[in-house]
Amino acid sequence: MSSLFPLGMLTDHEIAALEAAWAPARSAGVLGSATVQDLWEHTAGYISAVCSSFLVSQEDFDGRIVDVGTGAGVPGLLMAQALPCAEVTLLDAAERRLDHVRRGRRALELEERTTVLHGRVDELAHQRLLREQFDVAVARLLAEPAETLELLLPLVRNGGLLVVSARADQLPQWRDAAAGRLPIASVTVSQGHGCFVALRRDGALHPDWPRRAKARTRTPLLPR
Repeated sequence: MSSLFPLGMLTDHEIAALEAAWAPARSAGVLGSATVQDLWEHTAGYISAVCSSFLVSQEDFDGRIVDVGTGAGVPGLLMAQALPCAEVTLLDAAERRLDHVRRGRRALELEERTTVLHGRVDELAHQRLLREQFDVAVARLLAEPAETLELLLPLVRNGGLLVVSARADQLPQWRDAAAGRLPIASVTVSQGHGCFVALRRDGALHPDWPRRAKARTRTPLLPR
């Protein structure tokens, strides 16, 4: 099996193309100050979690990934670049942010393997064409653990995987996810250029998930 980290490096041309494509995102405060190379290295944590969980190489992973709250397209676009057989859906509630995604995917020539989707995940996750249709759901700083879990879990098939970046202080909550009534078989924490949590779905979903925002706040899936 080949390395679980991103294949090689982005070329100078790809870095320059992405920097130009994402310049408006930086100006708008969507992307922050991290360089494309920094973002690529951070994305290695997602790639490693996915490939090690499914016991495949990057070249062989051919699953469907959804990046929820993708912003300018991180990590989804970079995962699509690193996983040449994967199909990636990039979802965000703000159409303006998705304009940055479209610029980025044109820069990397990823239009054939990526889908840009506008809408609220707590609504889209109830649609038949999206519910339980993905092998992997990823998120980067989307929300607190309970909120992130409820929003992402209904998108992945049984046996599928959630991979999220997390703060160190959130880890006790994430570890609690496999100890309660939730359909989570395992929680794996890994360190790289950041902290990553991978959760394997195992079991049936409650049909109401994800609930409306007020209900999620009033009775979160994980203890505070």
